Amino acid sequence: MLLGGASVIALAACSSKSSGKSASDSSAKPTASLLALFPLNDYITAGVPQRIAFGVANPSGGMAKSGPNPLTFTITGPDKTSTTQAVAMHGKELTYAYYPITFTPAKAGNYTVAATVDGDRVTSTFTVGAKGSSNVPGPTDKMPALASPTAAATLGIDPICTQDPPCPLHTVSLKDALGKNTPIAFLVATPKFCQTGICGPVLQVLETTAKDYAGKVTFIHQEVYQSAKAAAEDGANAPLATTVKELNLQSEPVLWIIGRDGTIQHRLDAAYDSVELRKALDGVLA
Repeated sequence: MLLGGASVIALAACSSKSSGKSASDSSAKPTASLLALFPLNDYITAGVPQRIAFGVANPSGGMAKSGPNPLTFTITGPDKTSTTQAVAMHGKELTYAYYPITFTPAKAGNYTVAATVDGDRVTSTFTVGAKGSSNVPGPTDKMPALASPTAAATLGIDPICTQDPPCPLHTVSLKDALGKNTPIAFLVATPKFCQTGICGPVLQVLETTAKDYAGKVTFIHQEVYQSAKAAAEDGANAPLATTVKELNLQSEPVLWIIGRDGTIQHRLDAAYDSVELRKALDGVLA
């Protein structure tokens, strides 16, 4: 879902499509569309390896639970130079399938991603900002040493976890975990109030995977809202948790994989599965 100041709207997503038929052609069949699972404007930056994920919406508008495997994407930058990638489908534990692309934008500007689904060309556009222009910590940035709530020090977050039952990933603060020479997986997500239905599943993936990395990686979950009661009464105006505001988040869920020196190695926006998570964790432990 998209966060805007103190308001929560919907997952940042955009799509365009072209089936080669006029919209007024009564014989034109409904087509799929490509959805960007990250904020579209100046969220990712040039000159740094980026991970961007896309989902496919079926003709009825719902997110598809499966799709081509792999799906070939063409990324075209502002200088009209294109690169092509065949990307494996992910998301077996989630509510929808997704495709994570890793690439390094050469320069700031408008980019287009295109693919062919069921014979139709589907596209999504997004804007890459100049290096250092994003206020949200990303790959190669140092993770800010912010306090996150723990069972012993909730920082006024009530409840500390909206998963039912609560997850166990609230034993250490992000601020305390940084500098301990141990990699960190830090997730911001609200299972109970997630409008896209993905927050609960990705938290469960993190919780399950954490068992295999005990003692090697510190896992931390941070809720989005200061008060579940306020979120239930008026989600659009409910106060966000202080840590979430300090991170300047535009959307959630977001998972940061942080190296031993406090440098962000990966930022996984919206959807991730155990395959992608384990690859990121193994990489940061190497």
